[in-house]
This record gives sequence, C-alpha cells and structure tokens, in this order.
Amino acid sequence: MAAKPSDPARFAERLNRLRYSFRPLGRDDPLTAKEISDGVRECTGQSMSESSIRYLINGDRQPKLETAALLARYFGVSTSYFTDCDVSAVEADLGSMELLRQLKDARVTHVAARLAEVSDAELEIFASFVRQEENRRADPGRTR
Repeated sequence: MAAKPSDPARFAERLNRLRYSFRPLGRDDPLTAKEISDGVRECTGQSMSESSIRYLINGDRQPKLETAALLARYFGVSTSYFTDCDVSAVEADLGSMELLRQLKDARVTHVAARLAEVSDAELEIFASFVRQEENRRADPGRTR
C-alpha cells in the first residue's frame, strides 16, 4: 500500500522545489499554478484546478494521494517524492537539473559547441578543470 502524502507544509516545500527546478530557462519565477494546471491536463488528461494547486503551493491543503500522483507524473518524479521522508535521490537529481539550467542560462551551449572543435587532449584538460571545480564547490573550505 502506498504511503499518504506528507503534511501540507512539507508537500508545499517539495512542490515548490519542483516549481523552481522546472521553470523555463531565463526566468527567475517558478512555474505558476496555471502552468502546472495546464501541464497536468496535457500530460495526464486529468484536470487539476489552479486554485487547488495554489492551496498546495501555500501549504493550505492536505494533499490526496491521487493529487500527488498527478503532480509526480507531470514533473517526472515518483509519487514517493511527495510521500517518503527520504527523497535524497530525487533532490540530487533536481540539483543536477538546476546546474544544467544555470549552465544553459549562462549560455554554455556556445561553449559546448566550441568544445566539439577541440582535440581529445584539450578536451581532457577541460574535463580535468571541471572536475577540480566540482571538487572545490563540494568542499568550499578547502584551499587550492
């Protein structure tokens, strides 16, 4: 038997994390209730009103399992993202998505296109630099 969705505040926190993670490139604001409502309808064929979504966003309503399932399907996460206590795997994926979003926002696409023109040796140097930067960000207290 599937677990029930978490309390309204935790559900709202997780929903809002998804709203920010899936916002369109170049936009600071999260997905709106209307965008989610339209997306759920398009993705699942089921209706979910904007007002119901706003209640969930604000933590003003106890979500039903069916609601969590519809939102999970729309956002491409498992329903357990809304029902389980430990969602570290999904959070890690969302963190990676956010990094990709930032890279796209920073127009890294242009850099990636240029990388296609470099030699394998030059590409390895670049990859080494990226790994060093990832390690530095993972441990900000570490000095070079």
